[in-house]
Amino acid sequence: MLFNSITFLFVFLPVFLGIYFLLPGRVKKLYILIGGFIFLAWASISFLLVVLFSILINYQLGLMMHQQKEKSGKRPYFIIAIVVNLGMLLIFKYSGFLASNFNSFSSLFGMKALKMPDFFLPLGISFYTFRILSYHIELFKGKIEVQKSLTSMALYISFFPQLSAGPIVRYRDFFIPAVKANARLSIISNGLQRFLFGLIKKVLLANSFGLVADAVFKLSPAELTLTTAWLGVIAYTLQIYYDFSGYSDMAIGLAAILGFRTPENFNYPYMARSVRDFWRRWHMTLTSWFRDYLFLPLALSFSRRMPAQSYFGIKSEKLIYIFGISITWFLVGLWHGASWTFIVWGLIYGAFLVMEQLGLEKKMRKLWRPLRHIYTILIVMLAWIFFRAATFQEAFGVVKGMLGINGINSGEFEYYRYVTPGFVISGIAGIAGASGLLNFLRMKIWKMIIGTKGKRNKQLKQIYRAVLAISLLILFYFAVAELLRGGYNPFIYIRF
Repeated sequence: MLFNSITFLFVFLPVFLGIYFLLPGRVKKLYILIGGFIFLAWASISFLLVVLFSILINYQLGLMMHQQKEKSGKRPYFIIAIVVNLGMLLIFKYSGFLASNFNSFSSLFGMKALKMPDFFLPLGISFYTFRILSYHIELFKGKIEVQKSLTSMALYISFFPQLSAGPIVRYRDFFIPAVKANARLSIISNGLQRFLFGLIKKVLLANSFGLVADAVFKLSPAELTLTTAWLGVIAYTLQIYYDFSGYSDMAIGLAAILGFRTPENFNYPYMARSVRDFWRRWHMTLTSWFRDYLFLPLALSFSRRMPAQSYFGIKSEKLIYIFGISITWFLVGLWHGASWTFIVWGLIYGAFLVMEQLGLEKKMRKLWRPLRHIYTILIVMLAWIFFRAATFQEAFGVVKGMLGINGINSGEFEYYRYVTPGFVISGIAGIAGASGLLNFLRMKIWKMIIGTKGKRNKQLKQIYRAVLAISLLILFYFAVAELLRGGYNPFIYIRF
């Protein structure tokens, strides 16, 4: 049951919220928890059982860590918590990948192949594992108090608006109320609008781009001409942005309705002027997680062990950055999927981050701003090829097509089936939205309204809000119509 399904929108969510608003405040937390369990069980009882195990074991490990007064006594329980949670992620997500690579290597020496059970991938395990790890890391460091309520701990781990694909909310931020009681109605209204806006982005934009991207990536390398390859990569670049940011909007909006504050996950990433700037804007909760819990501790550890001098003509602080970035982005890639194509995707970003740190970004600041945007978006599109492709052969086939090696346009691809008027409209809206143009125009109009005085100011505000609400409802109608047609409607990040 996904957020963009008819079942969720017209069965689960209305019933869940209808009961939620009738309940007294003291039982709302328990009710949300039960709703989350139903949400998980609807997908699979196995998913629920895995989450229940995670809740119980992590709750108990947190209490046991808390009972130790000295850090040396806390350390064994902290290590157990890290091993248990990463071990579960390893078993469910990476066991097949590791076995496959081991068998490929061992076959060179005539060794017997290693057989592994075919494990299912629990819903959202990559996301809630990182939520749990942030709890234990900060508890071990003494930055937070232990959670003594099993209900609260269970709610943090299994909070269904953020369970499937984030954002990754840290424990210290999770229980901060979204609003004061006197502003509750306004936040509920804004949360509902945010949820609907995310649904519209997903259904009317991401799905439209996804149809074209999938059609192109299914072609054989010989059919990937210049125009076809560029069309597919541009479509996928827009699809993944509106797919994931749309989900994040829905999660943020739904959490706000329930009284929880969620950090933003996107800030117009395709307007970035460097790769480093891009990762300050894309999937921001994941980037900050890896920065705070992996890169910075690694850099600190390296700096303590590496004397301040030059090695091979490179200063030690730059070598520390290179080592830290390389390890971090190898793991960022691996976190996204059990495949070498994901690892290469991560290492592409790692390589450009290193180059920018070593002087490329400084030189780029002297360039005309549009050139910096073009540089960044080209790197991002190159990386998305490896993210989307199932194999390296497929990825390099797309790259060759983009370079025109297979010709400009062989006529093999049936453009008329995919590049429809609807796709063109979606493309224009998608580019305008991703570039921030629509938001710029909206803010301009709002500032003009604010600049008026007296009765006219009040009237214009009412008209502005009415136009936005009506536009949102019309687009919601079209989104629901698309869902009822039962066409293309996956969520990309759900599988991570």
